[in-house]
Amino acid sequence: MKRRLAAFVFLLSALLPLDAAAGQKQTKYVQVVKQAPSSVSLGYSTAVVVAGQPVQFTASVGPAHPSIPSGSVVFVATGTKPGNTVTSPPIVLDASGSAVWIGRYPSADAYVVLVEYSGDPNFLSSKSTPIRLTVAVGPDFQIVAPDTVTIHRGNSWVASIAIQSLNGFVGNIQLECENIPVGMRCSFSPPNIGFTSQLVPPPAGSSNAKSTITIQTFVEDSALGGSAVVLIAICGLTRYKRVRMSAWAVGSVILFCFLVGCRFGTLFLPPNGTQLGDYPIIVSGSSGTITHTRVIRVEVVK
Repeated sequence: MKRRLAAFVFLLSALLPLDAAAGQKQTKYVQVVKQAPSSVSLGYSTAVVVAGQPVQFTASVGPAHPSIPSGSVVFVATGTKPGNTVTSPPIVLDASGSAVWIGRYPSADAYVVLVEYSGDPNFLSSKSTPIRLTVAVGPDFQIVAPDTVTIHRGNSWVASIAIQSLNGFVGNIQLECENIPVGMRCSFSPPNIGFTSQLVPPPAGSSNAKSTITIQTFVEDSALGGSAVVLIAICGLTRYKRVRMSAWAVGSVILFCFLVGCRFGTLFLPPNGTQLGDYPIIVSGSSGTITHTRVIRVEVVK
């Protein structure tokens, strides 16, 4: 009996350490660390700008403890007009958890701007509180002219066109005619329009100035050819050498003008006149970086 009890005690003492070791290997403790919430603040340099004017936005991501957030942010500005959205590329946060973006808005609208933070291994993603940005129409001008004009060949069209200053536009505007066909002339008087600042703005936010436009057409100049023939014929009929030489010189000049056209001062007389047809004449006005055009369709008839 004593031997059996001793054997049982020996076996129990041998198994207890093994069971303790097995328990230590099977028991594992896993510590889960969740990402901390983040917050984004947004500031801007101004709340009201003119279209095309730059605006600086600054985003700051917090908190600063236990570590400063990393990752990137995206600035999104959404206007009231359909599809009018301006978005920045992803901008990486600096060492202080901040990012700067300079945005430009080409069209006037009321925008809502916010910042989206992407998050990092320690912080969750988040968005800023939206702020409002108003983009107003900048100073500009426009050309007011008729769409179509009919001119009988050999006649001219003279009219006064209006140049409108919009939203306090100040400056000089250079007027020009473009896309002028052979056998037609176009000019302005005066060719420069100037707008100066006004102490009292006009009622509708615009003021007008006028310039006279002249579009001139020409007939086929067969009379020049006939005159040249008559003068050259005089050369053979007159008995006086001096008269013959003068008639020959004048006739030659007129004949040359009939064949190739001549310029007298600022007027060029085309030999074949203005051809009948429909011509899109472009009226352009330029002031600095602003250029506007207006198309006047000129129909030349008999």
